[in-house]
Order: sequence, then structure tokens, then C-alpha cells
Amino acid sequence: MKFEVHRDDMRTLLAHVTRVIERNQTREILSNAVVSIGADKKLRIGCTDLETTMTADMQLSNVEEIGEVTIPGLRLFEIFGTIASGSNVEIFTQENSVTIRCGGKNFILATLPPEQLRNTILNPNITGDSENADERKLQLPLKMFKRLLSKASFAMGVKALRAYLNGTMFEINEHHFRMVATNGVVMAICTDENSKQPGDEQQIIVPRKAVVELENLLGDDRIPTHEEEKGEELVELIMTEKVLTVHRGPLQLVTNLINSRFPQYQQVVPEDTPNGFKCKTSELLDAIRSAVICATPNNHAVKFTAKEGVLELNASNERGDTAGISIPVESGSSELLFTVDGSNFEAMMQRVDAESISVHVPDNSSNLKIVGEGAEHYCYVVSRMRM
Repeated sequence: MKFEVHRDDMRTLLAHVTRVIERNQTREILSNAVVSIGADKKLRIGCTDLETTMTADMQLSNVEEIGEVTIPGLRLFEIFGTIASGSNVEIFTQENSVTIRCGGKNFILATLPPEQLRNTILNPNITGDSENADERKLQLPLKMFKRLLSKASFAMGVKALRAYLNGTMFEINEHHFRMVATNGVVMAICTDENSKQPGDEQQIIVPRKAVVELENLLGDDRIPTHEEEKGEELVELIMTEKVLTVHRGPLQLVTNLINSRFPQYQQVVPEDTPNGFKCKTSELLDAIRSAVICATPNNHAVKFTAKEGVLELNASNERGDTAGISIPVESGSSELLFTVDGSNFEAMMQRVDAESISVHVPDNSSNLKIVGEGAEHYCYVVSRMRM
């Protein structure tokens, strides 16, 4: 294999595909990227951790020999970081090594046979779904998909015992496209009614690592794409029972799905109620940030008291430190009293981009419902703490 590639294009693609490599990898082959060139002179690069696979395609103009090899992925990315922007880089293989050459820099890296990874990386069906498995294809506006993901993904759990907590649920039906995530304390529900699809409802749970990679994939403005005539970039999703594939420009992410059923989340969403308060989002965010400073480290409990136009937030810890913050709100004459996990509440508040916010406090539910004014396409549910 022998070809020449532009440094900037290669580094942009490597920045994405090598992110799936685990740095403390015990299997050497999984630290490598598969690099292949076919008769069409198209370069394809891919990395996998056997759960998530990222591949990238790039058309080359200067190819002397086609072939396939695996190269240490993170090291390859670091090498391209040392090469001057705008340079052309020559890459060629010998028996058990690959040479990367540009100007006065010459790197030689050991390679491994590609057979161990070829099928996993170059075949997007990494879970073994049959070729005839039912799949659902849809195209979504990138801006919408990115917005929903950013407002929902923060609520995912981290190494939770219940598998469905460690990912974000995608729901598609004839009414909407929706993302739901929860860690058992706060739940995010984000909906786009313009992206509804005919047919039966389908739910999939995308694991945390793949969601993080998706956010990076959607947020990189350097990725070359072909915009639609109306100027709106689309992202293609292919969903099966076990696999999600996402295409954006030359990049493709394939991930195994969490094999679990998401609970009936609608049942824990309280109804809108006049029993609550409204306030400026920025003031409530500043108040919760201030209160958490003095909260107990293991539960970050913050007590809310709202009455006659004033909301008080109070927190304390075992050392005797206390915090008390008051802000003006719109509320009724009856007193509202509840306690929440301040850390999770703060993380939720950071995603609200509305100028003002409504907090619904139903008497018959242990949950609160938070909605940004004029931003009804997403809402948050927060569990009260029992103190």
C-alpha cells in the first residue's frame, strides 16, 4: 500500500475514529486502526472497541498501491499532530511496518495483520444481525438532532446497575422523534414533532459511550458535508433491533444497543399544575450553584421554600457550613416546600435556554416538572428527596 494524503483532512478524520479506542487496552489489535484502500482509490479508516465502531471515508487522488493494514491508532493521530498544517503526507507499507513521511520527518510504526479486525470494522453489522433483519432508515436535521441530544444526554447514569440508565433512549413513531434519559434522580424528555415517522413505534437505547461520540460527531464543523438545497444538513440513522448506525458526511458510527427495555417514563411525568412558581432561569441557576457549595457532599441536598413571591434555597453540611439564598419568583400565597439533589438540579438548569422557567410542584407526586417558558419541546422531571 502506498498513497499520499493531505495532513488536515486525515487528522480531522483520525480525531473522530480514534476516540473509540480505549487507552488502557489489553488486546493490542484493538489499539490499532484498520487503514484500507480499494480499487476506487478511496481511503477507509476504522477503529472499534467491539461495542462501538467508527469509520471514515476519503477519496484520494494520489494512490500508487492499494492494500490494507492495521496501524496503532492513537500514535498515528499524534504523528499527524506534529506535521505542519497544509502538508501532504506520504504513507507506504513494507513487510510488517508502515512509514509516514513528510518533509524531514520520518516515522516507522509496527503493524498487525488486518484480518482480526476487517469484518468487525468494515462490516457495519457488528452485532451479528442477519442481513434480513428489519431496519428503519430516517434522515433528521443535524441541528435538531444535536439540540435534542445535548439537552437529554446529561441525564444518563454512570455505571448504574440498571442497564437502561446508562444510555439515552430514542423513540420514533407517527407523532414524534424523542430522546429520553434518566439517572433515577433527574429525567430529560426532548421531542421533535416534525420528525415523526409512519409505522409502528420503535424504541432503542444507545449506550453512554456512543452518545458521547455522537455529540462529538455532530458538533464538529470541520467535517466536510453535502448540504441540502435548502441549506439544512441532514444526518442519516439506520436502526435495527440490536444496532444503530449514524452517517454524517464521510463518517459513520455503528454501535451495539443496550439490551434492555426502557420503563414507561410517561407514568412518572406529573401533570402541569398551578401549584408551583416561575422565575428567571439565570437567577435560579445562580442560586442553586451558590447553595450547593455548602451542601453535604454525599447527597448535595438543597431545600426550596417558596411563598408570597420569594424563593429561599438553603443548604448545610456536617461541618456546620450553611448557605441561604433568596430570589424573587411568581408564586401563590400557599407555601411550597421540597428538597432536591442540588448537583443534579444544577446540571438540569444548565440545559435550559429559556429566559424564564416554570417549576410545577404537584401535591400528589414525589416528582417536580420543570419547563422553560416558550420551550415546550423539552421538559425535565426531578425527584424530591426524602429528608
